[in-house]
Amino acid sequence: MVRFDTPKTPWFPKLLWVGVGCGRLTPRSLIETAIQQVLQQYNLEENAIAGIATLDSKGNEPGLVELCEAKNWPLRTFSSELLRSVQVPNPSARVGTAVGTPSVAEAAALQAAGVKTLLVSKQIYRGSTVAIAQAQPKTPGVF
Repeated sequence: MVRFDTPKTPWFPKLLWVGVGCGRLTPRSLIETAIQQVLQQYNLEENAIAGIATLDSKGNEPGLVELCEAKNWPLRTFSSELLRSVQVPNPSARVGTAVGTPSVAEAAALQAAGVKTLLVSKQIYRGSTVAIAQAQPKTPGVF
């Protein structure tokens, strides 16, 4: 009789793109807590995260870079011009004035996932903003 050990951690297809907006020098712990809170609130698995997406000017934020390196998540960045062209449900004039696009988290998540609808609209946690979009599998039925 052949016996197979079952994995200790369930496997999830990596289809979730987490859009993150944050202030300058936001610590890794705050960004990580914001993401964990949103995942828990919406019953989503961290193991399903494909990567983090944000504005190109945030691509070298130490807290964001540290988190992505620790979790082995790719960090995709987009220009304010590109993010400005993405239709989002919750644009912010204040964010638009500050960074040149009315949406960072929602627009970056949608752009990274290549979809037009968010799974989770922006959620704000102590200065960090998180939104989640789910990419479609490349081949139907295959993850």
